[in-house]
Amino acid sequence: MLNINFEDGKAVTSRNDVQTNITILRNIATQRLKEDKLNWLYGLLDKIKDAQEHRNTVVHSQWITLRPMSVPAAMSIRWKVTDEDSVMSETFPSSRMYEIIRMIEFCVSSLSGFFDELEASRDTQIRQHPPN
Repeated sequence: MLNINFEDGKAVTSRNDVQTNITILRNIATQRLKEDKLNWLYGLLDKIKDAQEHRNTVVHSQWITLRPMSVPAAMSIRWKVTDEDSVMSETFPSSRMYEIIRMIEFCVSSLSGFFDELEASRDTQIRQHPPN
């Protein structure tokens, strides 16, 4: 959207967390995309945020196995809770793990396709700023 090369884009975004990069992308998109593309991107960014939260739970939690059914569960004190001394747990059977993987793959594929489409139709999809 900014028409900069990969290395310059990487210099701006590579050390950021996902939420910071989503905010940067939203801000740039608001300035540059036409309304239909902007609304589609906002919906996808909401899905990406949801996927990121699931990913963080999976990666950063302490894992236990609930008996007698041997169901994996993640325990964390990082989740938002009302009682600061609470430890939260959430189960992750294999069906849920595969659902999270599919959600992440969908987000990656959709965002990649979105940028490919923008690049292919730059003149019609991206609002150009008038020259100074």
